[in-house]
Amino acid sequence: MFEQTCRRNLIKIAQAYAAHRGVSLATISSEIYGNPRFLSDFKAGKQSASIKTVDKLLGKLRRVWPDDQLWPFLPAIFMGRKPGRD
Repeated sequence: MFEQTCRRNLIKIAQAYAAHRGVSLATISSEIYGNPRFLSDFKAGKQSASIKTVDKLLGKLRRVWPDDQLWPFLPAIFMGRKPGRD
């Protein structure tokens, strides 16, 4: 659950930024990670990244995000209760 939400959030931001600029996800991937296939592989679950790396990539996108564009809404990560606890 946590991993999937982090993955979806990063991809959502990267895709929104790519759409705003009119470029491919591969272009954004090259710019923020140095590998044009990383984000598409990450989206497909073929590539993983540490929380530190995800944070770094989101930080890079945040720094270049256009002032006239709203940052997309990202779902919160809820872990829920441990099973068997009431």
